[in-house]
Amino acid sequence: MKIVRIVSACIAFFVGALSLIFGLLYTFGPSLASKTIEHNKQIEQSFRLASHYVSTFKETNGRLPSKQEFENWASGHPSTPYSSPNGMWIEFKSFPDEAIKEFGKPTDGSYLLVYWRGEWFEYYASWIDRTSLEFDESKYYALGNKYADGSVVLLLGLCVILLGRKMWPNPSFQRTAFGGR
Repeated sequence: MKIVRIVSACIAFFVGALSLIFGLLYTFGPSLASKTIEHNKQIEQSFRLASHYVSTFKETNGRLPSKQEFENWASGHPSTPYSSPNGMWIEFKSFPDEAIKEFGKPTDGSYLLVYWRGEWFEYYASWIDRTSLEFDESKYYALGNKYADGSVVLLLGLCVILLGRKMWPNPSFQRTAFGGR
């Protein structure tokens, strides 16, 4: 039984120490949300460039560009992440449910620009001239900011270390529990 308690306590110490290190880095390290917001600004510019192309095409030709025409235009831009419409595509009729939920029902002649950012899709809805991009840093944290989130991780790490201390075999407890033997 003593070996099980020692192994369990060591695991708790290790997990608690990792949690403390992670919590300190998360709390006092660089904000990861600010990098995401920076990328969002670049994607927004790409959406603006693409929507300008679609508007200009519609004025010139009296119709929206086909998917192929849009893809040909987009592929003419450099393939740089976030700052180029290369890789973006356009939808006319079959809009994703999440886009309709976020932007509402599209009107006739509407289009949706879609950009895959590597983890999730971002959208530009022409019928309300809005994107799905989030610029509020608090939206990227469970408790509203990195200090609150990091504090929770730090407290959990401390609790796990204290749990490990409680699991560590206590010789004085064993002597009193077995009549001093």
